[in-house]
Amino acid sequence: GRLYHTIVAEQALSAWEMKKQQRWRSECARIKKHNQRHGTNLPSPTYEEFVAAMSETTEAPGPAVVPGDNAECPPGQSLQGTGTGTGIDIDPPTPQGGRRKARVALPDGFPTDDLIDAMQAEAREAGANVDLRRFAQTFRDQCQAKDYRYADWPAAWRKWCRTEIARAPKTATAALAARPAQPSTDRWRKLVREFRANGYWPADDAGPLPGRPGCRAPTAVLAEFGYAPPPANDAPLFAQPGAAA
Repeated sequence: GRLYHTIVAEQALSAWEMKKQQRWRSECARIKKHNQRHGTNLPSPTYEEFVAAMSETTEAPGPAVVPGDNAECPPGQSLQGTGTGTGIDIDPPTPQGGRRKARVALPDGFPTDDLIDAMQAEAREAGANVDLRRFAQTFRDQCQAKDYRYADWPAAWRKWCRTEIARAPKTATAALAARPAQPSTDRWRKLVREFRANGYWPADDAGPLPGRPGCRAPTAVLAEFGYAPPPANDAPLFAQPGAAA
């Protein structure tokens, strides 16, 4: 017979072992899928049983005939599909209720007031500053102009609204609630120390710079680093009515 190099022979044996393991996994998956679909409890072979049966027959071990096998998919591994799946799907799943629901054009008067009010309540809960009753008209115009068709229009409406809610600006109340809490004394001390060292100050969260009007840092913390407390009031920019010139 043909002789192979030692390394080539080892690689060939390794590849054959991997192929046998893949065939065994595919056969177990085929039996498991049948059990789930038909409520049966057909046993799956162990890897050792599978390999022993392969040495005796060209067909894979396991039940001789699984109900549902046909000419397109004989028992075992006689016919295997391509790709990384487990083979040909004998009984492709169908949507619940039998036939797939047909897609239809926008119904008249959709969305209804109840659907608009429900999503507006969800927007308020999310703190989104958006008028979904006005958005409903944009939704209608877009769907009619593009001739959009959906199998479930209420679900499509909710999806459109949630996208609009996600990108809408926050209401003043929601924005205020989202602001970080007032820093603790230790946090203020760390901020002022970092500002003195490198000039960095997170004005968006901490307010005006140390020593400037409106600075929110505690007076005691500012004094630790040599900053005078900010003045209570600035000089008026304009003379008040009735004031002496």
